[in-house]
Amino acid sequence: TAFFFADLRHFLQRTDEPETFRAHELIAGDFSFFLSPEKPMASGRIVDEFALYLVYLFFGNDPGVFHVLVAIVHALASFALAFAFRRLGAEMATSLVGGLLFLCNVAHVEAVQWISALEYPFAVLNISWALCVYASYIESRRRALLSVFYGAVLLSVLTHFVAVLVLPLCLLWGSRHGGASVERVKELLPLLLLLPAVLFFVFGLTGNHTTTATALNASLNQSVLFLLVDSARSFIWLLGRLLSMAHWVLVMPGEQAMAELWLGGVALLLLLWSIWKGRMGGQIWGLWTLLFTAPFVPAAAVHASIARYVYLASAGSSFFIAWALLRGSRRLRHGGTFVAGLVLLGLVVSSYVAEDRIANLTRYNTGRFFVVHADPRIGVALISQALATNDHLIPVAEAYLYLLQGALEIGVDYEEIL
Repeated sequence: TAFFFADLRHFLQRTDEPETFRAHELIAGDFSFFLSPEKPMASGRIVDEFALYLVYLFFGNDPGVFHVLVAIVHALASFALAFAFRRLGAEMATSLVGGLLFLCNVAHVEAVQWISALEYPFAVLNISWALCVYASYIESRRRALLSVFYGAVLLSVLTHFVAVLVLPLCLLWGSRHGGASVERVKELLPLLLLLPAVLFFVFGLTGNHTTTATALNASLNQSVLFLLVDSARSFIWLLGRLLSMAHWVLVMPGEQAMAELWLGGVALLLLLWSIWKGRMGGQIWGLWTLLFTAPFVPAAAVHASIARYVYLASAGSSFFIAWALLRGSRRLRHGGTFVAGLVLLGLVVSSYVAEDRIANLTRYNTGRFFVVHADPRIGVALISQALATNDHLIPVAEAYLYLLQGALEIGVDYEEIL
């Protein structure tokens, strides 16, 4: 993690984060404001909000420290996910390789580079250990573990409301390893009765400025037929992004490529097949991928940057890539392990190169933010650095417009830009 995300400590704030920093200062003056939907950037996801506030108390609003925090939580999420792979029946090698591939997955790496997306690593971390606790309960039938599981799910929901989707995964696991589905539902009944109140609390703390609110409002203004077609297209696109940017950059991150729709269609068929005909591991992680893709379909339709919307789903795709890699190596028999090692090394190197390219795109986006909303001098410097480093993923014409705007605001010569 330290090697892969070493450049994060030098990153600055970008969209949404100045408001988050302002919220820290307001909460420091009156802590009751922490639970107010009127505070800046009130997301309702209080676990990551509290973590950011704790870091603020020790280090102030230092963007570099916050970026390091996101990288640390992402590393913990990757380890917890590897542990969940293993706990739910995967082989040790598949579990470790899957965790490593999730750590360096490029499809969601932009989310790791964004302080405001901290809830997504926290969500994978908490959901993973909730699954592990439930699996332990099914084996031991210890009531104390069931109580811990209740707490883990509630904590996960406070991290991100989509965490409620862990329950179908638990029911699938419990019905296959612990008896009748009806009995499993009865065990979860107290939790199911608590969840509506918790969700009401979460949505009550959510401000009207969030992407979720924007997506819901946009959905309400569409016809039912158009909404269904658009949702199906976005769903398949998100699945395609899991492959088109898994450990490489085959498409422009902010655009929807037709190839991604084809890839998404293939991925959907394979995931459905794994759920229907596959073994338990394939069923669990196939269902995980579909479940944690679906809630982000409305948001993907109104937001160009979708890295955070595939963060949870990429946990499932990382498992399948790891499984396919090791399954293929066994078929080679002699030298299969060596070949698998070379391929894995190639994936990690490819991911590192791709991460560097995405980091440069993040540098450009940060520069845009500074030109428009903060210090144009810093913005011009960041955009110039990004263009000089690698302009392949950067909309060059747009970049020069921002450079021109920054030069005019600073009051320096702009002829060279023209």
